[in-house]
Amino acid sequence: MNNLHEEITYSFMVAGHTKSILKQHHFVFSKDKIGSVEIRESIDGERCLIDIRKKEIMPTGFPCEIISSGLSIERQWYLYEQVRVHVQNPDKQDDLCPKPTAPKPKKKN
Repeated sequence: MNNLHEEITYSFMVAGHTKSILKQHHFVFSKDKIGSVEIRESIDGERCLIDIRKKEIMPTGFPCEIISSGLSIERQWYLYEQVRVHVQNPDKQDDLCPKPTAPKPKKKN
């Protein structure tokens, strides 16, 4: 990730960024402000916008979208049979772990 973690940590410690990273609880990233992060100590706290990008790198936009191929039928059946029982709200079980439309594959020996 090109040392992004160190870059963010450094940005919070640069002169002018008087807010400590450990005190910040709200971070807002925006497509309109690429390379900047809005930080706040609390939801209604004072907003501070900091620049976290390296000076020599100027991004031109977001990366291309990666289209997921979806869950395998084995994984769908696992979620339905093993995970569904742990969803506390019965109204959400069909949303989170629906019954697969394909038949359950036979186990390989």
